[in-house]
Amino acid sequence: MTARTGVRHACVRLLTTPAGPDRRTSIADARTAICIARGVALADIDPASGYDVSERAYHSSRTRWLEEAAEHPDSDWLRKGYQEAAETWARRRPDLATDWPEWDDAMDGGEPR
Repeated sequence: MTARTGVRHACVRLLTTPAGPDRRTSIADARTAICIARGVALADIDPASGYDVSERAYHSSRTRWLEEAAEHPDSDWLRKGYQEAAETWARRRPDLATDWPEWDDAMDGGEPR
């Protein structure tokens, strides 16, 4: 089965599964299939959620959040999302999340003041 076929099967299963625990499993399966199709190593896919937790994904997420923080420093909504993202990465990859700056430091491009 090709990666594309795997994604297609996961999406069909997702669309045909009613709400509930099975649907959440189907969502995780679809995410996993997409990660595999994108070339993410199996060891870097969270088996429960299907999310990419690779170092590349961490740095991409961190960079995007730092850019958002710098562009919208007064947004309480973004501040909350930024903090939630930092907490999520700290739970999933504590080995990487040690360099996630606090919101106020993010205004300076992520470098501590």
